[in-house]
Amino acid sequence: MLSLALLSIAVSRHYGPSGRGLFAAATNIGTLAAHLAAFGLAQATLYYAAKNHGNEQELGTLKDTLRRLISRRMPAAAILGLLISILVTGSWTLSFSTATLSGALLVYSIRHEYVHGLSEFRSWNHVRLTFSVGSLLFGLGALLLQSNVAVVVGGQTMAAIAALAGTRAWWKRRPKRRTRKTAHPDSVDGLTTYARRAFVGFIAQVANARIDIVVLSLVVSPSEVGNYSAAVAIAMLPMLAIDTLSATTGPRIARGTGGSSGRTLAFKTLGLGFAASLTAALLIAATAEVVVRLLYGSEFQDAISLLRVLAIASIPRAMNRLMGGVLRASGHPEWPSRAELAALCITIPGLLFLAPTYGAPAAAYISLVAYLVTLSIGMVGTKRVLTSYSIDTSSPTDL
Repeated sequence: MLSLALLSIAVSRHYGPSGRGLFAAATNIGTLAAHLAAFGLAQATLYYAAKNHGNEQELGTLKDTLRRLISRRMPAAAILGLLISILVTGSWTLSFSTATLSGALLVYSIRHEYVHGLSEFRSWNHVRLTFSVGSLLFGLGALLLQSNVAVVVGGQTMAAIAALAGTRAWWKRRPKRRTRKTAHPDSVDGLTTYARRAFVGFIAQVANARIDIVVLSLVVSPSEVGNYSAAVAIAMLPMLAIDTLSATTGPRIARGTGGSSGRTLAFKTLGLGFAASLTAALLIAATAEVVVRLLYGSEFQDAISLLRVLAIASIPRAMNRLMGGVLRASGHPEWPSRAELAALCITIPGLLFLAPTYGAPAAAYISLVAYLVTLSIGMVGTKRVLTSYSIDTSSPTDL
């Protein structure tokens, strides 16, 4: 994430607010299209890989199923990314780059979560590092060659393809660990069922995080989109720690057997996450003017006020990310779905009605309200699941 942040700074410095706006639109559309086409498969892959950790037969069946699903959905991701990008940016060159990025990100996200579910954190970190550093290097190379934004977006596609090499060892062969018996052996027959349950909430979460830039690209100038996306990039830097915390605890919660150890770990995760996000948000809000001028320059002056609002919004967003991960790992993806869907019902109408008149500031405040709504519902779900129920270890075919 740090390398991607450095890339966004380099793009902003090189192209200015307008170019930054086009780059943000393309990358957000690519991510959104990939997750729409995946239809919850990445989240289901993480859950099943974690639950079947060490069970060679089930993991082999899981990989065979995922290969078939990926071959069908990768073209759909590319076509969806192409159509949305043409609608939003009107540039065929940029749209083709966005389409290839969408397809690459779909494959990357699923295989990335497979390694994550196995708790092979060395390989998992290598995959993430390859993607982020590769994106930075390819992007900087495009900038040095004075290329347009489409080439920089294409660099992220190349980085995603390069990162897949880090998953090859785990994707092509079965784990060498001896197969172990589990109290509740999983079957991959329920993979798509879990994916459907997780999809609504996850895609609503992605939409809540990405749709603001997409809608703004339709109704305001690329320069204003650039200022807004620059503020978003800084405000979301604390998510690096939050994502790391969620990634390391999620598989352990998913493999919880009795429930009590999983609940204890979940509560500790949420408490540590809140403290970290609160501290980071206050620090960013207090130093917003200095940070924006230092990283982006005087051209991004309008991003300062946006950053202060988005820094506060990053607190509920971080907690939503952690609670969603805990609930999905506990076998209850329906709660994040309800929370994110409710927020999306605020985000889309709010952007459509207010953004054309009030621009980027409206998007910042709408994001804050939407994250607070998600937080409220997520807290209710987390309390019920972690205090009233045990961690769900039933077979996913029963889900």
